[in-house]
Amino acid sequence: MKQNVSPGVLDLFERQINEYLNLSEITESYLNNVPLSVCWYEGLVDTEMLLLEMKDYVFL
Repeated sequence: MKQNVSPGVLDLFERQINEYLNLSEITESYLNNVPLSVCWYEGLVDTEMLLLEMKDYVFL
């Protein structure tokens, strides 16, 4: 991912994943808006799909 995504997007992904890991409770509200990075972290989206979804932020 480091080769394909801007540093700003990687920082955003890191913040989103850290926020997810630090949640004391996963609410229905959170589940309605789960960041794509968290779906990737949990294995629900593979890296290729993540990059396709983020194509506007990807440097190919």
